[in-house]
Amino acid sequence: MPESPSWLPEIIKLEDYGGDWGRFIESIYQCFRTDFVDNTAFFQSLRVAIQREPMLNGKEETFWHIVTCEDENKCRYPDLRRCERIRWPKAILDNFSDKHIKIWETVRGRDKRTTIWFEPLDYVVILSNKRNYYLLITAYCVTNKSKRAKLKKEYERSLKG
Repeated sequence: MPESPSWLPEIIKLEDYGGDWGRFIESIYQCFRTDFVDNTAFFQSLRVAIQREPMLNGKEETFWHIVTCEDENKCRYPDLRRCERIRWPKAILDNFSDKHIKIWETVRGRDKRTTIWFEPLDYVVILSNKRNYYLLITAYCVTNKSKRAKLKKEYERSLKG
């Protein structure tokens, strides 16, 4: 794995909480709250909002989307790698001009989206482009070759205009 830049926060490990899942979730949720609920995040000078509803266990929809992944039955389940990197989305938004970050736009249905890929550590942040702000959709680790290849193809296509 390449060396992390100084601006990228350390991952938060479940082991640091003695394997106590409840304490771990509360801790990473507080990080999310600090970055996106109690403070305003920005990307390219526009506000980044989150989807608050539906709340689940007192936590916003976007939080759950960032710390879980979906299986083939469309059920969401916790993803430890996503949880550990809860502080990365805000750091990547704040440091979008880093030479290792690739940014491009795509259209998904009627939704225009911005993909922000920190390629050296295979981490992606997805925003939905609204009229005068962005909506944080999700963030995740790229874990397989086919997804990595798809991202590369999308990025290369975006360069051709």
